[in-house]
Amino acid sequence: MTLSDTATAQLLETFRVGGGAELIRDAVRLVLQELIEAEATEAIGAARYERNADRATQCNGHRSRLLATHTPAATNQASAETSAFARPCRSVRRL
Repeated sequence: MTLSDTATAQLLETFRVGGGAELIRDAVRLVLQELIEAEATEAIGAARYERNADRATQCNGHRSRLLATHTPAATNQASAETSAFARPCRSVRRL
């Protein structure tokens, strides 16, 4: 898993501006996005835009999903239901 050049540039720009909380928020968002993309690639059986005979299904774009946490909510682009963005539940289950 590697961050794209644009994602790295975004993090670097946020760091230069001095937004500490914003830097952490962006870093978490980018890491979650990369994990979601890796999970989708594994489920599909091919990378994005890759033509492959072993491809299991098609990726039909992205849509914004809301990650509900105890801190302010974070919006992400999820391509499908993933382990990070499962169906939302009405109550928070604590361990």
